[in-house]
Amino acid sequence: MIKVRVLTILSVCAVIGCAASGNSKRKVDYLGSRGAVVSENDEKQSSIFSNCPPNMVLVPNGPMLYGPPDEKNAEHGAKEEAQRINVKAFCIDKFEWPNQPGEAPTRLVSWLEASTLCSSKGKRLCTEYEFEKACRGPSGTHYTYGDGFAAKACANANDDYGLGQFTNCVSGFGVYDMSGGVYEWTSSTPPTTTGPDTSGLRIVRGGMSTDAEEKTSRCTYRLRFATTVTGREIGFRCCGALVKEEVK
Repeated sequence: MIKVRVLTILSVCAVIGCAASGNSKRKVDYLGSRGAVVSENDEKQSSIFSNCPPNMVLVPNGPMLYGPPDEKNAEHGAKEEAQRINVKAFCIDKFEWPNQPGEAPTRLVSWLEASTLCSSKGKRLCTEYEFEKACRGPSGTHYTYGDGFAAKACANANDDYGLGQFTNCVSGFGVYDMSGGVYEWTSSTPPTTTGPDTSGLRIVRGGMSTDAEEKTSRCTYRLRFATTVTGREIGFRCCGALVKEEVK
């Protein structure tokens, strides 16, 4: 009977795989800087756990539906389809900068100024993929609050509002004002049909324009601006890596 049970267990392991013991490492997929899915060995999880700094939200590792982008100033001839991609776990500010509930969002900030402010807090600008995943939530909805457009759920980009004031404008991950409020700088450059981007432009996500609210407030909507551009309707939020702490 003992021999039979051992053979049965080995047979199951051969089919579905069994967890390895010792110092083996688990492979995880994540999205590289320009969109390619790559792999790396994750650290052993037996003695550490990961979390986010205060006022940041954890978006876990895993797949997301990206696009199809619907943008105002797309490169001529560029056509993108929806993709299912993996994004490595990251932390994202719960609110737009200065990331404090009730305060007004920071406006009139260039891409470099936004990037520098994030760096001053040990953070960075989000990639457009991270922004879209945080906006669409675990269910991959078209807007932060669901698949159907709700005209009064979020602020307009030029409205005066306090961060977190629109309590329905929150994604399934708990991130506010991503389908409305100010447009937000990201670290991503525009896709091209002819190779690496040399335009010096950066992708802007989120926000909502009065002339096309239903379209511009979608989580997939994208704009592109020169890094020197500033405007009342442009702000930003920051992303960052997980904080790893020893388990006592």
